[in-house]
Amino acid sequence: MLKNETDILGGKAIIYTNDYDVWQFRCWVAGEKQYIRKSLRTKHKEEAIEDAENLYYELMVQVKGGQKLFGTSVAEAIDIFLQHKRKEVGNTIVAGRFETIKTHLRHFTSYVGEKTKTTTLTPKTLVSWIVNDEETNYATYRKDNGISSQTILNELSTINTCFQYLNDEGHITLRRFQQPPVTKFKYDTNSELVRRQTFTDEEWKEFYTAARSFTAKKNKVSDEEMLYRQLTRHYFLFAASSGMRSGELRQLNWQEVSYREVEIGGGKKLLLAAINVLKHTTKVRQERFFICGGGEYLKRWSELSKRKSGLVFSIDGEHEIHNSTINRYFNKILKLTDIEKQRQSQLVPYSLRHFCVTQMVLKNGLSYQQVAQALGTSVGQVERTYLHLNEQAMLETAMARYVNVDNKKTAIWTVISS
Repeated sequence: MLKNETDILGGKAIIYTNDYDVWQFRCWVAGEKQYIRKSLRTKHKEEAIEDAENLYYELMVQVKGGQKLFGTSVAEAIDIFLQHKRKEVGNTIVAGRFETIKTHLRHFTSYVGEKTKTTTLTPKTLVSWIVNDEETNYATYRKDNGISSQTILNELSTINTCFQYLNDEGHITLRRFQQPPVTKFKYDTNSELVRRQTFTDEEWKEFYTAARSFTAKKNKVSDEEMLYRQLTRHYFLFAASSGMRSGELRQLNWQEVSYREVEIGGGKKLLLAAINVLKHTTKVRQERFFICGGGEYLKRWSELSKRKSGLVFSIDGEHEIHNSTINRYFNKILKLTDIEKQRQSQLVPYSLRHFCVTQMVLKNGLSYQQVAQALGTSVGQVERTYLHLNEQAMLETAMARYVNVDNKKTAIWTVISS
């Protein structure tokens, strides 16, 4: 029993004295399943009772107003923001952007700890914080995980946007964090990361050959599993031919697809895909139309899935294939290749878009303006992201005088493989 323990307000709270005979207040907060304790800063019992009663009523007003007496946890606060952003999907942001925001904030949660109270955070939290018993900052913490400076800057922007919203809505008192120093070198950008993530011609051949084997009839798997294998195989083949973003592919509808058959010489015909990317399915919120290779992949998938309506890359035409499914089957196919393990760890589904751009620029000779139009992005973004392609093109130009090069182009788009 506590020293001099005394009930107040019919047992709703108690007061007691500490070792120095100073009266203390204690009250159980059911909603947060914790006791709140405060010093009443007096040795006089009558004053302590009066102050304790007033304090109790003040606390109950805060509780009824929805305020957290112990502070909202980081995980709870972020969930409030994500609920808000989820309502914007399809209006001001696409589903892919929402997933990116979730990922950014998940890394922040790992940095500070999901159970950490927002009341313990300060404007300098990103500049100095203890992680695994060592002082660090957010930029260094993410750099240690091999993350590029540009990605870190994007995450910092998302974090501050989140806390500004929470502050504006009255959930927390902190509004903005100071930004840690993020050193950004010329090649410590998307370009260097893209260079590492792009398939070489040989690696791509390994991948699509493995994908063909992965879906061979000799594999003893269920019909459902085979359908998923065929779905993801054709998703990967068309992604490498079209350069479309993951969110655009997952939301692509059959009614936005048509075909163009063209002759490319020697009587050979090529089936192109004409794609209309709707505004609400793309990251940049701008509708675009373009023609690309890979029409044969879409046609073959339509025959395999026995569907010509609804979502293209879907089992039932109604539900999008999840990113986790795409990643899982991508890695399964990678494991069937002879690509070195270290390289396999660098390749991701987005590598297909990078590979497509490489083919456009180096094999088909397209300008950055043509590439940007097909990809649905700006010329400047393409130049920055694929800076290494400039260097490769200059190298090939320099070597042209020493080797025999056939500069004749019979078609703008390359048939990658079936």
